[in-house]
Amino acid sequence: MSFKDSIVLVDVYSVHYDHELWGPDDPYVFLPERHEKKRHPMAYLPFGAGPRHCVGMRFALIEMKILLTRMLREYSVLPGNHFESNFHIHDQTVIAPEEVWIKLFTPEMFSSLSSDFDKQIQLIDECFLLWQRSKSSQLTTTIKTTLSKFPFEAKHFLTYWKSILEPDNQENNTNIQQNQNEVTSKNLINTMINWKNLIPSLEILHNDQLLINNRHELIRPIFRMLEKSLNETNEFEQKTYIHQLCTTALLNLYTQLKPDECNPDIFNSEIVMECMRRTNDLHTTQQCLMLLSKGAQLFPEKLISMIMAMFAFVGDRLVRKDDLYSYQVMEKTIKTVIPSLYKEKNLEQRRPILAKITHVFVTSLAHLPAHRRQDIFRMLMESIGQDECLWFAPIQLFDSILLSPINKKNEETLKKSLIDANEQMLNSFNQFSSSTLLISLTRILNVLLNLPDQITSK
Repeated sequence: MSFKDSIVLVDVYSVHYDHELWGPDDPYVFLPERHEKKRHPMAYLPFGAGPRHCVGMRFALIEMKILLTRMLREYSVLPGNHFESNFHIHDQTVIAPEEVWIKLFTPEMFSSLSSDFDKQIQLIDECFLLWQRSKSSQLTTTIKTTLSKFPFEAKHFLTYWKSILEPDNQENNTNIQQNQNEVTSKNLINTMINWKNLIPSLEILHNDQLLINNRHELIRPIFRMLEKSLNETNEFEQKTYIHQLCTTALLNLYTQLKPDECNPDIFNSEIVMECMRRTNDLHTTQQCLMLLSKGAQLFPEKLISMIMAMFAFVGDRLVRKDDLYSYQVMEKTIKTVIPSLYKEKNLEQRRPILAKITHVFVTSLAHLPAHRRQDIFRMLMESIGQDECLWFAPIQLFDSILLSPINKKNEETLKKSLIDANEQMLNSFNQFSSSTLLISLTRILNVLLNLPDQITSK
């Protein structure tokens, strides 16, 4: 909001006016008995309220100083007698003290406190608290804009998160003389995590322009935060949103990091998979899949082993529910995560990866609903390249049947399995063009011609 070329009249006394604490007829008459009832213990009080109310008076003085500082910085101050008696107010604008307060913080001021880390943390804590309590979109935007210019260290976030996630460690040394019952009671209270307090610090990590030194140090703690929220025994209102914030923050961090800053041992694909298992929210699932896709690009060798678990999970979900959501999970897995495993590989590097992917599918085929198999098979082949990979599937399927210990012992079971597999492959192959089929059949024949006539047992 701009006040350029305008005259602004500020009624300083109205800054702390509260009709519940002041007389209804005369706004300058304070009613101390209302304050003594503790209806508003932190209310701002007039300067003449006396020493009993020195806390409120101090708060009032601080805010008055902030307001006056802002006025002196940005406006030319005119004496009261400058205004003539016929002066009329055309526009009345209310500026919340918080908006004035937050705009006083600059990157230079934050940097000037670099020698006093505790003061920086205190400032960050106040900003996040104000953000969390804000009911004004304008104030929230102002806070975000202000914080986005601060030169953060990863340590700032780690310290802030620790104060919320490990509150029992904050006061462990303060009451050593308490008896065991008091300590136990206190620990039970302290271990309750206020997840809502984490939201501003996670939301701001979604800002691509945020300056954070050593940002790679945030990855492991966010994975732990996600794990902690999944294992939380008490349900809390923000659970789904916390999962979305964590996965999105991780995705942004990995996108911004240099390759040499990405440690494959820290990427916790198991936790991301667990998050997918426990949610019925499609947006959360989408975020998990995007994060797994990024992980597959960065650490293909680590994620290739997770493909089996992913197919087993989505396949089992389809068997149990066979709903649109479960089908969409399978579709998004095939279209987003799997291509990331081989996208930047050359032909020689891609072939063994693609063979593993089709083998995982063939192994998981029995877990999929019969009426979904052809669609999913077509989707997979279109994703990884049907001309290049279609011929893998029948060879791997028949190979798994022939080498199965159960089929080796029972000829009837083996015969039935081969007939079912043959019918299944024929139905699946009918979905592709003649040229693709010709390429695949030629490659299958080449493999068969190179097989020995007999298997020599050792």
